[in-house]
Amino acid sequence: MRILITTLLAAAMLGGCAAAPRLAHEGSLDDLRGQPVGLQAGQASPADADLATAVGAAVLDRLQTSGAAPGAVSPRYLVQVTIASAPAGVGVSVAAGPQVTQGWRGEPVKLRPWNKRAPLDTATLVVLDAASGRTIAWSSVRAQGRKAPELADLLVAALAEPKKG
Repeated sequence: MRILITTLLAAAMLGGCAAAPRLAHEGSLDDLRGQPVGLQAGQASPADADLATAVGAAVLDRLQTSGAAPGAVSPRYLVQVTIASAPAGVGVSVAAGPQVTQGWRGEPVKLRPWNKRAPLDTATLVVLDAASGRTIAWSSVRAQGRKAPELADLLVAALAEPKKG
């Protein structure tokens, strides 16, 4: 019996390690300290527009709390938040392009008793240089049933992590 329980625990732990990452990011928020930052509307479906607006406002609030200046007149950097929803049976991925070195594609949610088969939200935060339109930093998180403050915390925390290597 102990061997069976140990085997089941080991399989559950390894299964958790094999799960697709739920967060991807590139860049940092170091350039934003003391600089005026403004919010630019991102793309979202009509059903997700309210969530995108709320997440954008919460992200802007967190950035200003961590040292960025309000950019009501002429922001140096623009923050854009987009929200996309996918049915649980469809995988989601971050946008890939020439500036993206890290990306992931999430598998569809597997039908298991403990999984909810609700739609998955993918929230993406992009920090743009207002003068050139160049992407300074971005983060993307895949979540299920999260509220705007939680999504904002996850997106900003990903970019606040220290650079590796």
